[in-house]
Amino acid sequence: MDADIPLVIRGLLAALLGHQSLGRITLLNKAWNKTWTPYLYKHLRVTTPLQRSRFMTAKSLAALSRNSRFIRTIQTHARAETLTQEEDLAIVGVLERSPGLLHLSIRRAPIHPVRILMTIVRYQVALRSLSLFNVTEYEKIPQGTVELAKVFLDRCSAELETLILALYINGMQINHDPLRHGGPLSIAGEISTTRKKHPKLKVFTLVGLQDGSELEWHVLKWFLPGCTSLQILDSARPQLSDGIIGWVTDCSDVQDALGQVKGVWPQAFFAMSHPSRRHDDEDISTSIANIVKETGRFRPVWHTITIHCRRDPELSQTAQAIARVCTTDLVRLNVGDASQFGSKGMQAVLTSCQDLRQFDSFNDDKTINYVYTKYPSISAMDMISRPWVCRWLTLLHLEILDIPRPDITVDGTGDPLELFGEVETATKEESHEIQRKVYSQLGTLSCLEELYLGHRQHAERLSTILEEIRNGDDDMEDEDDEDEDEEDEDEEDDDTVGTTKFQMNCLEFSLESGLHLLAGLKELRILDVTFTCHRIGIPELEWMETNFPNLASLRGLDPVRSMEDDVQCKSILKTLGFFGPEPLTWARTHKIEWLPKEDQTDQRWRWTDALDEY
Repeated sequence: MDADIPLVIRGLLAALLGHQSLGRITLLNKAWNKTWTPYLYKHLRVTTPLQRSRFMTAKSLAALSRNSRFIRTIQTHARAETLTQEEDLAIVGVLERSPGLLHLSIRRAPIHPVRILMTIVRYQVALRSLSLFNVTEYEKIPQGTVELAKVFLDRCSAELETLILALYINGMQINHDPLRHGGPLSIAGEISTTRKKHPKLKVFTLVGLQDGSELEWHVLKWFLPGCTSLQILDSARPQLSDGIIGWVTDCSDVQDALGQVKGVWPQAFFAMSHPSRRHDDEDISTSIANIVKETGRFRPVWHTITIHCRRDPELSQTAQAIARVCTTDLVRLNVGDASQFGSKGMQAVLTSCQDLRQFDSFNDDKTINYVYTKYPSISAMDMISRPWVCRWLTLLHLEILDIPRPDITVDGTGDPLELFGEVETATKEESHEIQRKVYSQLGTLSCLEELYLGHRQHAERLSTILEEIRNGDDDMEDEDDEDEDEEDEDEEDDDTVGTTKFQMNCLEFSLESGLHLLAGLKELRILDVTFTCHRIGIPELEWMETNFPNLASLRGLDPVRSMEDDVQCKSILKTLGFFGPEPLTWARTHKIEWLPKEDQTDQRWRWTDALDEY
C-alpha cells in the first residue's frame, strides 16, 4: 500500500506526523520500514534535554550510525554550557557518516572546535546552510587562529548559501603540535595556493568579533573574492559597548573587499538626539536619499541606519526614503525611542529592503525585562496588503495594531470595552481571518530568531505597571516634566484601554486564531508578547515545544509572576485574556526548559523564572 503513495504525498505526510508516529510506522513491516526510515532520520534535532539524553545513548548512536546516510538536517540547541567531550565525539562521528547532510546548526560551543571544523571541511561537501557556535553568551564563543579560520573558510562546502560563524581570533599561527603535525586533527597541507570559490554564498555572518582587524585583513580579503553571489555581510547584532558602527562599515579593508565583489562601498548613517538640536523628518530623509548622488571607486550604499531621535514626530518621509534607496544592501535598521515610521512607512520598508537582517528598536540593553522605547508600529491591514521581501530577517521589533478582538468585552476595571470609542462589531471568524493573514506574513520569515511583539508604549518598570493595575492610577510619575507632558500627549492616541496599559488589539497567539501558520519559524529563539492580551494556553505551549525547536525564551506568558497573593490583579489579568497557573503548572510537570535555569547571569524575562516564583 505504501508503494502506491506518491513521493510528494509521502513527504507531506512525514512532515505532519510526529517523530514517534514515524517510528511506529517503520515497525509495521519490512516494506514500510524501507519506505519511512529515510523520513524518520531526515531531521536530527538535539534541542531539548530529553533529546540530548537520548542522543547520547549507545542504542541511539548505533541507530544513527546505520541510518546516517538519510540525515539532511542536524540542529543543536543554543545553550549556555559547553558541549562535553563525549558530545563532541558523538557529533563528529555522525558528521563523518552523513554525506548527504544539507543543513547543519551547532549552537553550542565545543571543547575542541578544531575537531568539528576539520570534520566539516573533510566530510561535508554538500552543505547549503551552516551555523556554528552562535551561542547566547559571547564569552562562550570558541577561540581560533587566523590560520584556522582561513583553512576552514577556504575549504568549506562550495554549495553553501548561508554561513554563520562565531569564532574569536586570538593569533596568527597555530601553536598546538597535534594541529600542525599530522593526526586526525591536523590542518597541515589543507591550505591551498588556489583559493576555493563559493559562488552560491548569499549570506555571511561573523559573530563575536571585537575589532576584527586581524580577521578582516588576513581572512576576509582572502575569502570574499570567491563569493561572487554575496548579498549580505553581517557582523551580527553588536553590543553597544563594542561600538554601534561595527567592523563592516568601519574597516576600509572590508569595504574594499566588498567593493571588489559587489561593487559597493558600505556606509553607516546616524541621526542621534542632542539637547541643542532636533532632527527634522525632511532633513533626515534628504540625507539618506543623497547617498545616490555620491560618487567614488565603488557605489556607496547604506549598510546600517540608526535613528534615535526621542522627541521627533512620525518619520514617514524618512521611511519612504529608506524604502526607495535601500532596496538592497541595507542590513541593519535601528529605530529608537519615539521615532516612528508610521504604518505605511513600516510596510514600505518591509516590502522593499530585501537584504534587511535586523529591524531593531534600539534598546539600550537586550538582557533586561523592561525598556524605554516604543516599538515601530504597523496596522494589520497595511501589513497584509503586500508580501514582505526581507526573507533574511533575523531580528524584528514590531507592534501590530488594529486587530479586532471581539473576545475581549471589558477593560481592566471591568467596565464595557469600547476600542477607539466604538463597540467592537467584528465577529470572531472575521478576527481570525485577519489574524491568519498576519501570521502568514510573519511565517515567511524563516530565518527569524528574535520576534518582539510586546506592547512597550508605556511600560517603564514592571512594578510601576502593576501598581497602576492595583490602584487604578492612570498617571505615571516622571521626574522629568517634559517627558511627562510628552507621555500625556501620547496617551491621547494610545490604543490601550483602561488603566492597565495592555494592548488589546493584538494577536491572540492561539491555535484557533492561526498560530500554526508560524510553523516555519524553526530558528526562533526569543518570542516576546509582553503586555499583550494573548491567549497562550497549554495547547499552544505544546505546539511551540514541537514547532519552535530553538525557543529559549517566551516573554510575557505570566506578567504577574511575583504577585501570587494579589487576587484582584490576577482576576483583572484573566479578564484581559491571560490564563492562570495552568500553563506554568504544565511546564513544570513536563520539565520544559526553554532557557536553562542554572544560568544566573542572564536576567532576561523568562518563563522558567515564573515557575519558581508563582
